[in-house]
Amino acid sequence: MGSMTAIDVLLVPDDETRERARALNAELRLELRWGFAFDETHQPHLTVVQRYVRSADLDRVLAAVGKAAAATDLDDLPLRGTGLSAAAFDTPPKTALVSIDVEAPDALRALQRRLVRALAPFSVSGGTAGAFFTTEGESGIGPATIEYVERFVPAHTGPRYAPHISVGVGDQRSVERLRRRFEGSSFRADALAAYQLGNLGTARRALRSWPRASLAA
Repeated sequence: MGSMTAIDVLLVPDDETRERARALNAELRLELRWGFAFDETHQPHLTVVQRYVRSADLDRVLAAVGKAAAATDLDDLPLRGTGLSAAAFDTPPKTALVSIDVEAPDALRALQRRLVRALAPFSVSGGTAGAFFTTEGESGIGPATIEYVERFVPAHTGPRYAPHISVGVGDQRSVERLRRRFEGSSFRADALAAYQLGNLGTARRALRSWPRASLAA
């Protein structure tokens, strides 16, 4: 089969929303120093589709993504964060991966359908930890992360698609405190991008970006 890459085709939220995600991440890490911190290789994002592809096909994969997304006008893609959710996902006992839940407008679901079709000829099964981005000294890739990409289509597409922005790992007390304070807000996407995934579904290595001005031109 050869080398594989776990890719995430995602939306890059606007500056204000990225800063909000970073603030939530920093607050979670004050009480629980586990999980990821947003930095140069951990970017706030909203996943559209995840897949395993052959590393040798990456250039063709990215070309197919760009072609499928070319007609997307990000100004016509209304997004709104509605609340915070938390779910156990390769996290220590009594902790959870915390996310901003996002409404899924019809235009976002249509974009996902186009991208799933574009990636279908390149998608492969049987990905392992080697398909993900890690740096020296990091913990390994958890089994839930590996399985999530394997099953993304169909488990997280179509009517099962639940868009969100992961912001860190927290315990129950932290999650409930942040949830009570959370206020929903509308935002926009500044770009579509493709990244190599890391543990916990993080966006680690930038592969290509399609800024707002380059789409639907």
